[in-house]
Amino acid sequence: MAYDVFISYSFDDQKIVEELSAYLEQNGIRCFVPYKDIPQGKDWASAIENCKIMVYIHSETANESEMINNEIALYSKYKRPILPFKISDIKYEGAKTFHLETINWINAFPNPRKYFGKLRLNIQNLLKDNENNEEKTEFKDDTTFTDNFDALELIIDRGDAPDEKIADLLADFSILYRMHGGSGINFELIGSLTSKNAFYEY
Repeated sequence: MAYDVFISYSFDDQKIVEELSAYLEQNGIRCFVPYKDIPQGKDWASAIENCKIMVYIHSETANESEMINNEIALYSKYKRPILPFKISDIKYEGAKTFHLETINWINAFPNPRKYFGKLRLNIQNLLKDNENNEEKTEFKDDTTFTDNFDALELIIDRGDAPDEKIADLLADFSILYRMHGGSGINFELIGSLTSKNAFYEY
């Protein structure tokens, strides 16, 4: 099952997390919370792969947690949004300084419950941005490109070019053609480009 939000927190803050996750789920945001959603014996890291956003509950004990550092590092590696929710008025320490210092946070101290609504709105905006980005990167399934790969390679004077350069060039041509509404390879376009030594300028 895919989730919208992975909530990263210290177990000392579990009570506020229980209230927060219940509030978010009542508003249609699917939350993965380790204390209730990781079965015994399962790896928590796999849960991160199935969550679009991390909400980090920042507190004094969370600030000292190496496990949370690992969770934040994984999200940074996957280039997914991290939204810090500060329930304590303390500065980041250690790895959190490196990963979080430049990220806008929600200051929920000293009354976190008062800021549940603001957190929900920010999560919804991030999810919407994520959906828009996914739509922009989608391409049509292109069987024509695969079918004509060998034929295309024959019309290019490859010279001493390595195989990876050939593959990159073919991919660029295919994407260029799809951007103009086509599907697969435009051999007329390829011919005109290769006749102008486009391959050697690549």
